[in-house]
Order: sequence, then C-alpha cells, then structure tokens
Amino acid sequence: METIQVNVYPFAELDPKVQAKVLDKFRDVLVNDRDWAEHILDYYKTDKAAEWCFDIQDIFYSGFSSQGDGASWKGNVKVLPWMEKNQPDNPLLKHREAFTEYCTEIPIVQGGYYCHHKTMSLGDNDLRLVANEIVKQDHYEEKSREAKLYEAIEDLETAILKDAQDFAQEIYSTLEQEYEYQTSDEAIKEHLDANEHKFFADGRIF
Repeated sequence: METIQVNVYPFAELDPKVQAKVLDKFRDVLVNDRDWAEHILDYYKTDKAAEWCFDIQDIFYSGFSSQGDGASWKGNVKVLPWMEKNQPDNPLLKHREAFTEYCTEIPIVQGGYYCHHKTMSLGDNDLRLVANEIVKQDHYEEKSREAKLYEAIEDLETAILKDAQDFAQEIYSTLEQEYEYQTSDEAIKEHLDANEHKFFADGRIF
C-alpha cells in the first residue's frame, strides 16, 4: 500500500483564477431549490398582505432572466378596508351596508402559462349587486346618475386589480433582489467559509 499526501486549501488560499472558477461552479448552489425564497413569500402572504388589505392563498413566480418572468398571486381583496385605506373619499363608502351585505371580498385569480402580474384578473364578484342595491335604495330616476354609479363600480374594479398587480410586482422585485444576492460572489464565499470547504489546487472540492 502506498500513501500519498496532497495539499488542500481553503477558498481564500486558492489562486485568484481558480477562485473565479470555483465561484462560477457554485453560482447556483444556493438557489438549487426554492428554500431561499420561503421567508419572503411567507412575509408577503401574512404581514405585508394584511397591510394592503389582501388575503393571499398562493404566490406564483418564475425568474429571473426571461421576458415572461414575474410574480402573481391569488386570493381575495377586502373591499371596504381597501377602499378606506386607498380611496377614503370615494362616494361609494356612503353605502357600506350594501357592500357588507353583497360584496365584502373580491377574488383575485391567476391563469396562463406565465407567472407575471399581467396574468392576474378579478374573479367573479358581486359588485354589480352592490350597484343594483344602491340604485334601488337611492331611487335613481335619472339614467345619467345610474350610469355614473356603474362607471364608479368599474373604476373601483380597475383600481383594485391594479393595486393587486402592483403588489405582485413588489413581491417579484424583492425576490429578484434576494436571488441576485444568493448568486453573488459574497454569498458564495460566505457559504464556502461557513461549511469549511477545502479544495485541491485546481479548484476541485476535497
């Protein structure tokens, strides 16, 4: 039997050209699974969603280099809290009872092959019932007033969807920043040091 001694090195002692090769080799190690994103998704599903008056069931994302990449979500928007936060002067708030009876939440749905924010839309909701109830209670006899009411309902739908999409874009931006950090030289070096990896002189891991 013959015993051969070989030298192994911590990352910091490798030749700079070899270090660069090691960094490229480990570039995707920290993002091979999606565990790195879990704390971000949990934060946006709970604390952050509550701030925006959303109730999020699922978040979808893909990234971070293709045109169709992005984030989206499905869940519900709490209508009255959302209006109080974002449109406190909206005249529709005078009709809280109608919203409470017919439409307390509006579903947000997601579909399509991609995950970006434009794949989101409003699901079936009862805002029309709210409008009908307001018309009935206020005895709208003028067609112009009735038309303005339905226009206000449409504007509300548009604003809610845009806010939901903006939230999805914020989620994606945060995920992208974390992904860029996880694939950075700094994060890789921290990983190598924390795990006390040793290497042969040519960069192969010991």
